[in-house]
Amino acid sequence: MSYTLTGGHISFEQNRLKAFSDFSKPFVDNVLSHSGLRAGKHCLDVGCGTGDSSIILGHVVGKSGSVTCVDSDWSTLEFTMKHLSKRTETTYQFLHACDLLQTDDIVNQYDYVFCRNVVMHQSEPLLFLQKMYEKVKPGGTLCVIECSISTTSIPYSEVIQRYNNVLERLWQTEGLDTKLWEKLPFYFSQLDSGPKINVISSSLSYPGHHLEGIISMYSSVLPKLMEHGISTKQEYNQWMQDIGNSSRTKELTVLVSGVWATKLTQ
Repeated sequence: MSYTLTGGHISFEQNRLKAFSDFSKPFVDNVLSHSGLRAGKHCLDVGCGTGDSSIILGHVVGKSGSVTCVDSDWSTLEFTMKHLSKRTETTYQFLHACDLLQTDDIVNQYDYVFCRNVVMHQSEPLLFLQKMYEKVKPGGTLCVIECSISTTSIPYSEVIQRYNNVLERLWQTEGLDTKLWEKLPFYFSQLDSGPKINVISSSLSYPGHHLEGIISMYSSVLPKLMEHGISTKQEYNQWMQDIGNSSRTKELTVLVSGVWATKLTQ
């Protein structure tokens, strides 16, 4: 499972992921509820990162269920193991770091397979979804949540638009789909057995002081930007200076989709 950003074991990336998890939690809770996640279910959290989504799943499935965490980055997985080691809402289990498209070591099937903001990093999103769908028990559910990579602001900010343009160029250069969040239903419709597709889409707005999340994300992708010649450290420093000098941002918004399907019984 490739990841365009810095791995979740880096402190500023951990903080960004936690902040995003916190303000998106009401939307995630709504998707989990409508998609039928209940106490006693056994879940697989694909691309678990720092474990924030695993905790949300754990509170729903409770002590009679379980959450198995997997990530492609071993350092991130080690951090998550420590992060969840003392939590008691459910049983947390961990797999060796693996890449579903390269070294798939996941042999079990699960009642509920969950993935948040990971498919957007895949150059072969349909194949990635198919691999996850294979891990779903007949009668179980695959649920994916993805958001747009672009951020809108109130009031409009040329500085933030500059950030959006750079990020979109990076995604395109990496062979990734900048509109993945809105194409998820189509990708789901291509899965084996043609499952019934369910979708909840919304916009997530949050106060402008969360601008730190955008700054952190830009910092996280800077090595890739420099590698591809899209941005330089000097341009990044200028962007940071312009952010500091720009008018206060009152609100930031991203678009998000939650898509799920139940695997037909055999």
